[in-house]
Amino acid sequence: MEKANQIIGLVLKALALAMGVAITVLTILGQFNSGMNVLTGVGLFALALSALMKES
Repeated sequence: MEKANQIIGLVLKALALAMGVAITVLTILGQFNSGMNVLTGVGLFALALSALMKES
């Protein structure tokens, strides 16, 4: 079970990183609009969930 939690934590951190990179690239390219704030929410949620999993 510990191995599964490590893999899930890694996937959540990778998702948060991917969302951060996507937002940064889209902003640099001038393609980011206010409707894409969902990307920020998904990344933040994944990072928070990963942190909560580590505590338990």
